[in-house]
Amino acid sequence: MYQEAIASPKLVDYVASFQQRLDGKKLIMGGVKTCLDPVKGLDLKLRAFDMFLTQFPQWKGKVVLFQAVILPKSEPESAVADLKAMAAEINQKHGSEDCAPVML
Repeated sequence: MYQEAIASPKLVDYVASFQQRLDGKKLIMGGVKTCLDPVKGLDLKLRAFDMFLTQFPQWKGKVVLFQAVILPKSEPESAVADLKAMAAEINQKHGSEDCAPVML
């Protein structure tokens, strides 16, 4: 199911259009089925990306982390609230008006 989702023509077209809007920025793209699985480590991925931008500020404005989170219907939207807050904090710390480094 996951392989079919990431290979779907709709997603491929979206990613191509998204890359055009990135205007030459590097894209780090990830996707998971749920955010509650601790093995997936989405919070760790966001923290690592924050540390990367802190340690290598020359990459600010040149790289974007796009993280797709596919929630099962059984999980409430509130399950991603902490991740969204973390992404907003990273964007405020490392972003600018024309570049948000994290997109969920």
